[in-house]
Amino acid sequence: MEQAVSLLTRTLHRNDLVTDEGKAVLEVVGRYARSWSLLLRYDEDRLELPKNRHLPRQSLDYGRTGKSIKALKDDLLSRS
Repeated sequence: MEQAVSLLTRTLHRNDLVTDEGKAVLEVVGRYARSWSLLLRYDEDRLELPKNRHLPRQSLDYGRTGKSIKALKDDLLSRS
């Protein structure tokens, strides 16, 4: 699916057959396809670690992690 969406997107862009609104829709569909592919690989236990991954600077303990998640949630809720 991801490859089909990518091919369609490139073809439409190359032939200038899509409006700005259409480009935005294609971007959303492309991201959805990539997310779906990633989740499918995870479900099928085929997800590989990135080759250029960063080493962790430090570990988070349970309490600190919970506080960080709450802070992110509060920040996101305040934006809506």
